[in-house]
Amino acid sequence: MTFRSRIAPTPSGFLHEGNITAFLYTWLLTQKANGELLLRIDDLDNERFREVYLNYIFEALQVAGISYQIGPTNAHEFHTQWSQQLRLPMYEMYLQQLWQTGHLYACTCSRQQIAKHQCNCFQQKLPHHTPQAAWRLHLPDNTNIQWHDEALGNVSIYLNEVQHAPIVKRSNGLPAYHIASVADDVHFGINCIVRGEDLLSSTALQLHMASLLQLDAFLQCRFLHHPLMLSETGEKISKSAGNASLQLQPPFPDVQRCLKQIVQWFPQQFDRASTATTASALLRLMA
Repeated sequence: MTFRSRIAPTPSGFLHEGNITAFLYTWLLTQKANGELLLRIDDLDNERFREVYLNYIFEALQVAGISYQIGPTNAHEFHTQWSQQLRLPMYEMYLQQLWQTGHLYACTCSRQQIAKHQCNCFQQKLPHHTPQAAWRLHLPDNTNIQWHDEALGNVSIYLNEVQHAPIVKRSNGLPAYHIASVADDVHFGINCIVRGEDLLSSTALQLHMASLLQLDAFLQCRFLHHPLMLSETGEKISKSAGNASLQLQPPFPDVQRCLKQIVQWFPQQFDRASTATTASALLRLMA
């Protein structure tokens, strides 16, 4: 079976060093395995989508030296062939399957009510077409998800402790991230998912949903959760934190810093890696 992974940026802000570092590591693993890499751009968040962010994705990947075999190469190709908006019927099919098997419920509660455990929508069994209602996934008590992680070893997570009443369909009718991500990974034949350690709970939830939907292809995926790239103050780098975007002019110091971060994460995987200044050079030093 051909190794196939993906990178999945969102056009809701400029990519930052944390994104590029994760994408570079995924690219390195894919190249080392003579595999295929998919560029999947997650654009379900209409409110924060900006065309300038979309175009920046293509520019930043080129600067970083990240090539891919599957996916759009420009904004026009993305809008006409690759947008998640084009796959809404597929997401809806999976949502209906979860609803019809009794795993979802309609909910009109706010985040504050959910956080304070003031919601009884599951008990009320509201109709699926209730106005302004989101669809949430019911998690039975002690739902435990286990898998072997390529970087962390055996992982065991109790979903109720990390995911409370997760939304799978928003009140505006659009599918939420988790169901769309699972559906896309199966649709595109992804068999290795590389992501940050902050998404362990997301992986657990997605494995649970895949089990409910009997999506064996997703359940058989390899998972690798890498450390996070932190700011100088030790905080997670994020778009919302106002981090500077990847520099697009020489000498590209940010890309080199991303490469050094990868070597610090997994020093045993590289030989004389300190001499590498480009992604291709680091690949040649990869054990």
